[in-house]
Amino acid sequence: MEELKPMVALNVYLTPEFRKQILVELIDRKETLNPEIRSTLFSAIKEKNKVPGFRNSFLAPKGLFYQGLEKVFEKDSKFVSIVMNAWQSLKMEQFIPVFYSLEKLGFDVSEPAKTYEDPERCFKSGWPPGVNYERLHANAVEQLKSEKISSDEIALMTVLTTGILPG
Repeated sequence: MEELKPMVALNVYLTPEFRKQILVELIDRKETLNPEIRSTLFSAIKEKNKVPGFRNSFLAPKGLFYQGLEKVFEKDSKFVSIVMNAWQSLKMEQFIPVFYSLEKLGFDVSEPAKTYEDPERCFKSGWPPGVNYERLHANAVEQLKSEKISSDEIALMTVLTTGILPG
């Protein structure tokens, strides 16, 4: 049986800038999140994000707040799972046309969307031969007829929906 990698393994593939962009977008767009997802996310942030000198990390300066979130994101698979679930809920509608085209790149898309109930055992490793960030992005642009989605977003959504890390 293939060893599954934990949710924190995503950090190997996310640039610090993109990771922060994800966190900022979730906080900035909190009102557009499903209420249950928002509640879960904000409960996790309140519980996990500890900023020295602040009982409530939401009251800390933005730089310290996000720095704390990034530290939690780098180490806590359960937190990463909650963040990714929220981010995926924001992006899924935009990604649906791309999702259905992943099969022609060699991905198995017959399974329903992943839920990742065990954040310590989530991902297989190894995209299909010949698939890389550039090819994924070109495929997405072709499907969406737009370049408004970044290659980082496409790659992350591909990982989250297929359960397969690059490599």
